Amino acid sequence: MQDASTSPHVQTDDMNDDKDDVVVLHDASTMQALANPSRMRILATLRVRGEMSVGNICKSLNLASGSVSYHLRLLESAGLVRKVQHPEDGRTSWWEAVGQAMSPPQAAQEDTAAVGEYLEAVSNTYREVYGRYLAVRDTEPAQWREASMNEDCTVCLTVEELTAMNAELDAVMQRWRHIAQGRSDSSGRRHVALIMQTFPWLP
Repeated sequence: MQDASTSPHVQTDDMNDDKDDVVVLHDASTMQALANPSRMRILATLRVRGEMSVGNICKSLNLASGSVSYHLRLLESAGLVRKVQHPEDGRTSWWEAVGQAMSPPQAAQEDTAAVGEYLEAVSNTYREVYGRYLAVRDTEPAQWREASMNEDCTVCLTVEELTAMNAELDAVMQRWRHIAQGRSDSSGRRHVALIMQTFPWLP
């Protein structure tokens, strides 16, 4: 199993220290493999919770073991997860994510159909994540409900202004990612989803 720095499908973006764990997708088949809600969810769970066994993944996501094993093999072939040796459980298959984020290629010559399928899958995943929160929102502590945010707006910008705004928003996200790096759900802390999207508004 190759790591992200040598995989023919993906590479870790090492041009920016703030994004040294971002995997840039460079292969159409990899993006197409990701266009599946279960694989997206498995990958996200490994990123948030760290190393997990197949059994733990099944229990956490309520998926059959055969299905989880199948999805993990596809993610492994895409260079997005890898097997790891657990120091206390050598008989069980344990897995971890490669990188903590990913992005499609930006070059115009890349396979636009594959990029489109990947972005649609990402959008569906965002919707499902928020839907799972809404399903249990009424049972969440009031302070967590009040601290959550859900807002949107449209602004009239040039391409240059949009690029500058994106850089500022990304800098804020990266700063808080570094602050929270290595923390677990304890001592009043929880994993919080931060999703940012900017794109031309169409009525």
